[in-house]
Amino acid sequence: MSEMAKQFILETVQKYPVAVFSKLTCPFCTKVKEMFNFYELPKEKYTIVELDGRPDEEQLKEVFQSMTGARTVPRIFINGQCIGGCDNMTKLHQSGELGRMLEELGLSNCRYCTEVKDIFQWYCLPRGSHITVELDREERSRYFKEALHYLTGLKTVPQVFIGGQFIGDAEMIKRIHCNGVLQEMLIIQ
Repeated sequence: MSEMAKQFILETVQKYPVAVFSKLTCPFCTKVKEMFNFYELPKEKYTIVELDGRPDEEQLKEVFQSMTGARTVPRIFINGQCIGGCDNMTKLHQSGELGRMLEELGLSNCRYCTEVKDIFQWYCLPRGSHITVELDREERSRYFKEALHYLTGLKTVPQVFIGGQFIGDAEMIKRIHCNGVLQEMLIIQ
């Protein structure tokens, strides 16, 4: 097994919360990349390493075999852990577990966060009346996540507070927006 190939893989999966080792000619790799496009991950948090034409392709596959038990691509790593290939990713995506995993990493481009921010934009709140903490851009994100989990019991984002009171997650915000309760809460504040 090539130490250089192993070092390359380890450095890549440590640098990026989401790393996909892929081939341009592989339909399963294409499917995985399309699934990740759904989550609109920030470019600095996500990388795709295409093995096509790399002189160390075979050595990388040998390292995959040793590390993960399979040498095929795609090889998908989230938070440094291999989650497998296309079949595993498809199951995680369809069950919603992949979205939860990405939310726990604090990736702010999750569609639930975007939906909630869009709802609040609709109310045209005055500047300075609210704050949005983007956990993936916050140096102390781990502490924020631990505090939020302690306060709310939830590990996922978004989590919305109004007047210091925990209101809920994306589903709750959508519900109270639709029935007018959110507007009343914002007027009271």
